[in-house]
Amino acid sequence: EAGESLMNYPKRAGMYNSGGGGLSSTAMDYAIFIQMLLNEGLYNGTRILKPETIKMMTLNDIGELEAGSLFLRGSADKFGLGFEIIQPKDSSITPIPVGSYGWGGAFGSLYWIDKGNDLIVHLVIQKAGDYAKFRYDFIDAVYEAFSDN
Repeated sequence: EAGESLMNYPKRAGMYNSGGGGLSSTAMDYAIFIQMLLNEGLYNGTRILKPETIKMMTLNDIGELEAGSLFLRGSADKFGLGFEIIQPKDSSITPIPVGSYGWGGAFGSLYWIDKGNDLIVHLVIQKAGDYAKFRYDFIDAVYEAFSDN
């Protein structure tokens, strides 16, 4: 019914033809997933994905195309098979190191994997709105926490 709240949609029968839209899990499960990505496919000693699979997923798959960005202020970035990937040209736009990758959700969530700093970051928000400035400020705060200043 139009306007009906679908809070329990994962438990309801039916199809949801929307790619990644409509996927649901817990914040902890998602954190485990991104930890597994940081560990090149391993989680708690169990191989989930091959390192080669992670590498393939995190290479630029769109060539010279320009695409919007969750991590860069007013700029475009490159994408692999499931992730936005920070490129060398981005180093003056974001403190997230080159080669890091991640993605965000339509309702404000954001995560990234920073292999160079052995770091996963997982911001969980579930509210409609424009979160660009909040996300940028959050990214800055994460890396400022590591600085010696």
